[in-house]
Amino acid sequence: MNLSTLPSLSASPTSEGRYVTFNDGKRQIRSALKKAGIEVAGTFRPRKHNRGQFSLPVDGGAIVADRKVGAEIRFVPTVIKQWSDLSDAEKAAILAVG
Repeated sequence: MNLSTLPSLSASPTSEGRYVTFNDGKRQIRSALKKAGIEVAGTFRPRKHNRGQFSLPVDGGAIVADRKVGAEIRFVPTVIKQWSDLSDAEKAAILAVG
C-alpha cells in the first residue's frame, strides 16, 4: 500500500469552493486509491451513520477522511485482540454495549 501519495480532498465543483459533496468525495477517494494501487474491499459506509466522515473498508483496515475541503485521506489499521488480551475496563465496556 502506498499511502504517502494520497492527496487531500478538494472542494466539489458545485460547492463554489466551500464543501465536499458525498458523491464527489467518494469519487475523489476511489480515484486516489486506484492511482495508489490500493484494492478496495467493500463499499463506503452509509452517509446516515456519520455525515461528517467517509469510511471505506480495505484489506487490513479502512480508509477514512473527514468530509471537508483539504481533509487528509488516511488509513486506519484493523487491530485484532483476543478476549484474554483485553483489560478489565475494555471487557466491561464491551459487555455494557450488549
